[in-house]
Amino acid sequence: MSEHSEVRSGATWEGLAPLEGHRVDVQVLRGIAVLIVVLFHADIVAPGGFVGVDVFFVISGFVIGRILVRSLSSEGRVSFRTFYARRARRLLPALAVLLGATVVLSPLLAPIGADGVTSATAVAAALFSANLYLYASPDGYFDAAAELNPLLHTWSLSVEEQFYFVVPALLAVAWRLGRRWGTSLGMLRLVTASIGVVSFAACLVTTYVSSLGPLPVPLRFAFFSPVTRAWEFAAGVALVLIPATWLAPLAVRRVGVVLGLALIGGASLGFSDATLFPGAAALIPVLGAVLVLYGGTSASPGPATTPRGLEPLVWLGDISYSWYLWHWPLIVFARAYWPDSGATPLVIAAIVALGPAVASYRLLERPLRGAAAPRPGRAVALAGVCIAVPLVLVAAALPVYRMLDTNTDVQTIHDSQQVAVARTAEHPCHDDAPLGARPADSCRWGPEDATNTVVLIGDSNANHFGETLIGAIEGRDTNLVVASASLCPFLDPAVVADGGRELGGGGGQCARFITESLTELVADPPDVVFIGNRTDDYIASGGRRLIVDPETGEVLRTVEERMAAVTSALADVVATLEAAGIDVVVINVVPRPTWTDPLDCSRLLVLVDPGRCAFDALGSVDDSPLLDLAHQVETEAAAVGGGTTLDLTDALCPGGQCPARIDGDLQWRDETHLSVAAAGRLAEVVDEELDRLDQPGGDADGDDTGNDRHDR
Repeated sequence: MSEHSEVRSGATWEGLAPLEGHRVDVQVLRGIAVLIVVLFHADIVAPGGFVGVDVFFVISGFVIGRILVRSLSSEGRVSFRTFYARRARRLLPALAVLLGATVVLSPLLAPIGADGVTSATAVAAALFSANLYLYASPDGYFDAAAELNPLLHTWSLSVEEQFYFVVPALLAVAWRLGRRWGTSLGMLRLVTASIGVVSFAACLVTTYVSSLGPLPVPLRFAFFSPVTRAWEFAAGVALVLIPATWLAPLAVRRVGVVLGLALIGGASLGFSDATLFPGAAALIPVLGAVLVLYGGTSASPGPATTPRGLEPLVWLGDISYSWYLWHWPLIVFARAYWPDSGATPLVIAAIVALGPAVASYRLLERPLRGAAAPRPGRAVALAGVCIAVPLVLVAAALPVYRMLDTNTDVQTIHDSQQVAVARTAEHPCHDDAPLGARPADSCRWGPEDATNTVVLIGDSNANHFGETLIGAIEGRDTNLVVASASLCPFLDPAVVADGGRELGGGGGQCARFITESLTELVADPPDVVFIGNRTDDYIASGGRRLIVDPETGEVLRTVEERMAAVTSALADVVATLEAAGIDVVVINVVPRPTWTDPLDCSRLLVLVDPGRCAFDALGSVDDSPLLDLAHQVETEAAAVGGGTTLDLTDALCPGGQCPARIDGDLQWRDETHLSVAAAGRLAEVVDEELDRLDQPGGDADGDDTGNDRHDR
């Protein structure tokens, strides 16, 4: 994103458009690309501004293509030593300074939830592999957790660096092969086209196909992989290789520029994090960038003059690399100190980022670009220093984290998270595998020879009741089995849209979890099944999960429509289980805190104003407008299906008031889930529920014959 198209003057090769000459349109396009990315990250105006990165990829392909093809045409070879020395000087110093500054500031300014992730991303970015690290992580680019990472944006720089490693060699080999057959230019075109076609096909497959065997989360692979992004760079290289005779008249090319800008602008305004991306959608900004660059290409370019009114965009284009580097960490730091404050602090942070961006451009980028070509040894030394400095600072930041974590409030947040993480590591109950497909001893508590069995099943809101049920069965002749899947409500799967980003995973997994788990429960009935779902989110009109009409498959948008669908779907599951002789208890969704998730807070905020990070009272149950509606859905569904509900609201929020902490422990470990400590305190209520079910006539199907099905 930093490479200028500064070159000398004049030459063509076998009828190509000029390979030299400063391209003002490239700088304008860079300015537009970085602006829409920043607007997207600042949460204003451009919900699809992430397409600016795709525009950058096309620009990089075009600029690097000009350099390489010019070298081949004038010297008959690619000077890898010169090429990589120039790349190192222009990219690595500015990146190293950004990585080092972010690592140093993160212990105090980054969100607590980014602990470990920041340092790991810094190491990966310094080693040109941030995209590979983020691909292997459990969260995608559009996930809420990703917003906590102040170095998330370095994934695109790593993709570019990987492009620089591979493409010069491919073009050099293609040129040599082509020269033997007298068709060097034709071979370059063939190789470029082949890369583009294969890469685009891989992009489509991994975006839309639900499962690819060993590849975890194909959609994330499509987003972060250089393999599935290479076609965007290839589009830029292909522009360099078009014959000058293919250039349309000036008037037509100007129309192309307007159309290209419209495509880029339309994507930035019309796309959002709900858009399945990259896939075919990425064609729109890529085509837009191609049209703009094509429109700015001339068979006989004049002097490099900037049209009046475009100077600000040219200026942004000049500093685009540095602004891209600095804007995102400052936005993350601002959000961590002013959480839940809307876009204002983010916009201010983006503007403030212009300061270090301009300094980086003037003190690092521009001087190094104008310096004489370094000796190979010096270039290697420079690259080594730029890689080593962030790694050293990552190690140096560790004692700073430890010192700040001695604060009682920070320690409380950590304890809440670490206990949950330890429990998950010890008993990995939360994955997509259905009951019956898990190891026999997976997530099972209680005596091995127990007479009775209780199952807790649902989404992550079932999982956070694990400690509750563990405590409730203590001392009973009862086994507990827990099975949960993220964003997968235990409902009739016909209403659960199973595909796309809403799942946080590949399509089909949620439906399989529900269907096969239900089959297993009916085939080998436990005594009691507790169902836990985040019902309030599924009925919300803007919820993270798509709910569809089971007959038509149409996505349901209104709260009323979603309530009806979820009620019917839950009632069907309850009725199926009850028909198998199982007592079913639907655990009502618990109140949601209207507070800032402590993981979103920086240590600085916790030190300065801990009350803004979940350490004050959370307020009234009445502050959760969807809570009553969710309870209506669950109560009606349980009644229709023949089961019962269990409401834990009073235990969590006595007198209707929800304290943030009890006995020094946080009640919620994040904005959605109970802490392990809070869940454990609810065991007594569930224990009473199990006693009720033990009593003759107390089972969920209303059996009052005195024939107790449970022998606890």
